[in-house]
Amino acid sequence: MTTTDEVLTFLNKMTKNRVKTETAELMLSLAKTEVSAEKSASASNDIIDSATLTRAAYLSYLAYATEQERSVGEVPAPLLTHLMELKLLAEQHMNYARRGSTARIPVIATTTSIDTTTGFE
Repeated sequence: MTTTDEVLTFLNKMTKNRVKTETAELMLSLAKTEVSAEKSASASNDIIDSATLTRAAYLSYLAYATEQERSVGEVPAPLLTHLMELKLLAEQHMNYARRGSTARIPVIATTTSIDTTTGFE
C-alpha cells in the first residue's frame, strides 16, 4: 500500500515545506480512488501500487506547481517539463492497471498466409 512518505520520496525526497503533508495525503487519497475505479480485476498489487504512486506524485507535484504560480506569478519551464513527464508516467502506469498487465495485448492477429484471409472475394 502506497504511503504519503513514499510519494514525497518518489519526488526526490521533496520536503514537507514544499508540499504539505495534508496536501500529499489528499492527493494520495484521490489517486487511490481513481486507480480503484479504473483498475482491472486482474491487476496485481504491484501494478496497483505503481499506478497509485505515480498518480499521487503527479497530483502532488501539480499542487506544488500551483503554489509556485501563486507565489511567484509563473511556473518555471523546467517545473512544467517535469510535471508533463510525471503526467505521462502516471498515465502509463494507469494503463497498466486498466489492462491488468504491463504487456500490450495485440489488437489484431496476423495470418501466416494471404490464402487464409477471407472476405476479399
